Amino acid sequence: MTPRSYGMDLLRWFRFLWALGWLGEIEGLQSSLTHAEEKLAQLDAQISRKQESVDLGIPTFREIVARTTAAATPPGPA
Repeated sequence: MTPRSYGMDLLRWFRFLWALGWLGEIEGLQSSLTHAEEKLAQLDAQISRKQESVDLGIPTFREIVARTTAAATPPGPA
């Protein structure tokens, strides 16, 4: 028996298990839910840290083109 097989949300599932007297099952689900929430918080923190940009010092395309066009002028007649 799973919550999906009964078409129930989690709160209704807890009430159903409480009515059956399956307190151990409720405790296990609450523990799993707590750990899942902690993992989601860790992932959110990891994502927010990764969204910060880091300057690697690599020139942009426009900087490269600007340098080559200035140096690419043909020399005058000798």
